[in-house]
Amino acid sequence: MVWGLLGRFAVAHEACHHGGPSSCHSVRGINHLAVQQDLDRETFLRSVVRLLPAALLRDEEAGVRITLGNEVHESEGFAESRFLLAQPLVDHGEQLGRLEVCYPTPARAAQSLFLPEESQLLKNVAERIVVTLERLATKAALVESEKRYRRLVENAPDVIYRLRVLPDLAFEYVNPAAAAVTGYTPEEHYTDPGLGQRIVDPDDHPLLEAVARGEISLESPRVLRLRHKDGRVIWAEVRNTPVVDKDGRLVAVEGVIRDVTEQHQTVEALQRATSDLERALKGTIEAMGVLGEMRDAYTHGHEHRVHGLAVAIADRLGLGEEQRRVIDLAAVVHDIGKVVVPVEILSKPGKLSVEEFALIRQHPEAGYQILAGIDFGLPVADVVRCHHERMDGSGYPRGLTGDRIPMAARILAVADVAEAIASHRPYRPALGVDVAVREVEKGRGTLFDTDVVDAFVAAVRDDPALFEPEDLTG
Repeated sequence: MVWGLLGRFAVAHEACHHGGPSSCHSVRGINHLAVQQDLDRETFLRSVVRLLPAALLRDEEAGVRITLGNEVHESEGFAESRFLLAQPLVDHGEQLGRLEVCYPTPARAAQSLFLPEESQLLKNVAERIVVTLERLATKAALVESEKRYRRLVENAPDVIYRLRVLPDLAFEYVNPAAAAVTGYTPEEHYTDPGLGQRIVDPDDHPLLEAVARGEISLESPRVLRLRHKDGRVIWAEVRNTPVVDKDGRLVAVEGVIRDVTEQHQTVEALQRATSDLERALKGTIEAMGVLGEMRDAYTHGHEHRVHGLAVAIADRLGLGEEQRRVIDLAAVVHDIGKVVVPVEILSKPGKLSVEEFALIRQHPEAGYQILAGIDFGLPVADVVRCHHERMDGSGYPRGLTGDRIPMAARILAVADVAEAIASHRPYRPALGVDVAVREVEKGRGTLFDTDVVDAFVAAVRDDPALFEPEDLTG
């Protein structure tokens, strides 16, 4: 609208008819400058003060000055004068500066100092300056923002790319990090649209095919193995964002590839170290169990057979990994506390006295005290302490009931009793598998956990080898 007014004034201005084409040319020059896309602020302001005098009636005498804070632009030969016409430069109510026109001498007697048309011209040019400066500031901010974004992308350690899907497959952008991560330069990606898929390890192609079929979301982060140009395997975390058109069609994919090889190797090393540590720990635990069994020849192999039964019950119950690890460790040392019981009592062929049985009953607590100082990262010591507790509170050493007894201890209780009944003891011969199963079933819901008993019975029926004689002899 402002430029329409300015253009119309230029056409209507009497100087265009009587003063020659220079005045019209100057106004049109400012108009043309204001809409140029490659215009910069300095050029624009200098051009305004150079062109504007030619649009004034006394063009050879006129001087123009633009003041914007400490920034001043003046026409050639500008001289301060009291014969001045000023127009504020106002943007959304804020005064940015002033546009000033002055003559060195007053007007001739027959003339006004400034014509009304000149005042209107100055107002229109001031409006155009404000609008143009705002546009240039917005453009400069956008250019700077784009530069910052490009610097970030160009210097990013991750591969950043845009892959066009429609109308044809082609990389539209790949940042320089591609060369460091994959060994292939951006130019190689541009000339070979299929390169992105070919560098994926063949073993991971089924994952790409699942994404293509829509079985896995394109946006889901995933870790893939990439083949570096030098043949190395690179572990990479890939994150994609689909780009769709107004009809919902996938037209491009924008993505980031991060090299996580070092992290993957660290995790693998940690897993190996953890596995080695667990094997060493289990070996130590088993050695402790063997040490305990060496004091009692009649129960040799008992803890290992209890371990087999307990693991079978845990499998039937579908317990989680942590519970299984607790059982795996606790089962082989559940009787470690018997080291405090005299061998004569452990191997006594006859009935135990009240005092002797009281000593036997101390072994769960003694086992807890032995194991409590070992940092298993799991409640192994507590499970050993509770393996003689019973659901109705009739067990020992603390008379716990129901859910207060850990699940792993409830499983060990059933496995321990069943193995003891089926095996030979100093005070009686082996009673066999059937008797063991019947006795455990009698305690279902009272002494023993219902689900644990059911899992035990099912496991024994499906795998009688759990109680084969050769296992019972150790």
